[in-house]
Amino acid sequence: MSRKPFTPPIDIVFADTAARNATVKEFRDAVDGWNYDMSQAPKGTTTTVKRKGPRGPIDVEIFTPAYVILAADDDWQTVTKSHWIPPFERDGYFADPSKKHVAGRWEFFAIGQQPLAWRPYPTHPKAGVEP
Repeated sequence: MSRKPFTPPIDIVFADTAARNATVKEFRDAVDGWNYDMSQAPKGTTTTVKRKGPRGPIDVEIFTPAYVILAADDDWQTVTKSHWIPPFERDGYFADPSKKHVAGRWEFFAIGQQPLAWRPYPTHPKAGVEP
């Protein structure tokens, strides 16, 4: 019969309450798979490519989004696949010129509305492997 090694309760290991709470949060995030820090969510990449323009080659920026699964902070416990929509400038005439600039947001979320948590969108195990 083997004995289990003694593991002290988390209250003994961390005398500092802030350190204990941070560790409990990290443990909760690791167990349930959700990351509650939206600043860590992948938003995608922007690449610059040369295109043929009317007066010669021009540089064009292309945004490739990174898909994530988001949990909404609502009463219905909504979970959706989403991606970041970067900020942009609208062209054309607007009655209110201050609305020309559109802030970045998550797809399916209003401007200023933040999701509660995120997790990576799964990919196929053979994704990126040549056949």
